[in-house]
Amino acid sequence: MALTGIVGCGKTATARKIRQDLKKQNEILVSTTLTVEKHRVKLGTLMHALFADLMPDKKARIPSMLEYRERKLIDLINSKKSRWSCS
Repeated sequence: MALTGIVGCGKTATARKIRQDLKKQNEILVSTTLTVEKHRVKLGTLMHALFADLMPDKKARIPSMLEYRERKLIDLINSKKSRWSCS
């Protein structure tokens, strides 16, 4: 999702409200990247943000092998989904 507009039109407030509402519904995973290079966020950056949000051990290393990293991320997402359905 992309939210664009001129300076001061309320993009940040709108995005914050959308994130809060989605989190309350507890059906959609909301993850935010804190990278400073926002003009060119790549898939790898978003995957790192998801790992940062989903990994129970925040000091654990993100797998470096691409196939293993993607499988590990899918496992983390699926484990979150099963917790959502139990609540």
